[in-house]
Amino acid sequence: VDALERGMAACASCPFDSVADLERAVLGWCDEAFLGGFDADAYYSRARAEGYTSANRDIQRRLAERTLELCGGPAAGGLVLDVACGSGLSARAALRWLRRAGRPAFVIGTDRATGMLAHGAAHEDPALAGYLDLVLADMGQPPPFRPGCADAVISVSALHYIAREEAALRACLAGHRAALRPGAPPRACFQFFPSDEDADPERA
Repeated sequence: VDALERGMAACASCPFDSVADLERAVLGWCDEAFLGGFDADAYYSRARAEGYTSANRDIQRRLAERTLELCGGPAAGGLVLDVACGSGLSARAALRWLRRAGRPAFVIGTDRATGMLAHGAAHEDPALAGYLDLVLADMGQPPPFRPGCADAVISVSALHYIAREEAALRACLAGHRAALRPGAPPRACFQFFPSDEDADPERA
């Protein structure tokens, strides 16, 4: 602890004076995430969007690929909706995974954080041009898509933000279920981090 605090003191850009300060901040972030009230649009400034994208590139890629493996993904030419996509890490990973699988498709990612979407738009991959759109939308509201337009829905590391908000959770899940094409097997996978309460079998 002493060594860590010395390092924090030596770092001019570190906003914390002690490990105890850092611990309180982390607990506060966890409360916001799991107890509701997390304002992603206010939190993700340009700098934070850059930091998140840099720190989570690999894990977001692996989780996005796993969601597609579990739900099966669309056939070639299909449409995937990526719910709460942030800066587009998972959406881009999904596109690349589908191309490697021989099923090139289209992805629309949605997020409520304008800073994250702006970062994603500023760092577009030219190889994916025309196949990816990032759209401003709140996952706790009915999605802005016509019913039956999508072939698959994925979400990476996001659903826990609304897991205890019953109306928002229902709007998200029911709305995206309606967005899936009728008559086809439902292809959807939402990866999230449950709290102890969310892991309760009855609530699940």
